[in-house]
Amino acid sequence: MMRPLPIKEKVMIMEKKNKPKFNVPNSGFFKGIKARWRKPRGTHNKKRMHFQFMGAMPRIGYRNPPSMRDKHPSGMDEVLVNTVKDLDGLKGVVLRIASQVGGRKRKIIEERARAMNLKVVNLRGNLEKKVFGKGKGAKTRDAGARNAGSAGAQAAKPQIAKPHEVHSQAVHSQTAHAHPVSAKHAGQKSGKVERPQFQKK
Repeated sequence: MMRPLPIKEKVMIMEKKNKPKFNVPNSGFFKGIKARWRKPRGTHNKKRMHFQFMGAMPRIGYRNPPSMRDKHPSGMDEVLVNTVKDLDGLKGVVLRIASQVGGRKRKIIEERARAMNLKVVNLRGNLEKKVFGKGKGAKTRDAGARNAGSAGAQAAKPQIAKPHEVHSQAVHSQTAHAHPVSAKHAGQKSGKVERPQFQKK
């Protein structure tokens, strides 16, 4: 007698819902209106009246089930870290360092999390390196190399004289190449004035 094949249990993986971005009206048309959300309360506001061309509004249907709320897309619980003491006793979670944490404290938290085998979602890596430029052509270099490069650029950069310096140099060159002073005006130049002598008839 043949045994029946075992029935494989169907495991259903539930992903988080893809919800649209909720913005105020005209956020993409006017430069002064930032991408943010405020509940429309105007009497004739087309967003409050649910016009389709004004975009989506928050509704209860966009909410995830309780088992998926406040979790990272990897399925692990996400913990917000502000200080090093917040890492005590954590295991099997992912970390997100708060935005108000400074560079010095962030570096200590990242090193401690690496030692505890905890994943940091917003890991910045080497804080001494900075990104220059935007897009694919962005370059990274150390702060020391940047300072040395700027000093070398200043040394190699030709020094341009200021307008008043150019004027003073021009006046000095004109006086240097001027004609020699005649004997008549030599005394006046030295401060001695020669008066004309009249002969008596």
